Amino acid sequence: MIIIRPERPSDVAARDALLDRAFGPGRFAKTSERLRAGNTPAAGLALVATEAGPAGGSRVVGTVRLW
Repeated sequence: MIIIRPERPSDVAARDALLDRAFGPGRFAKTSERLRAGNTPAAGLALVATEAGPAGGSRVVGTVRLW
């Protein structure tokens, strides 16, 4: 089951790894990434989608951050 919840500080590494896989190594060269540098998302609008793993726990399978 997928659960959507607010992003937590402990999600940052998994979120970044997911974005690296999705957009490749050049993602930081994109204008949209440069505009976000040094800024934080709008309050309450940084979310992650998690899915339960086979051995318990969960993994980040989606993310949205609105600026």
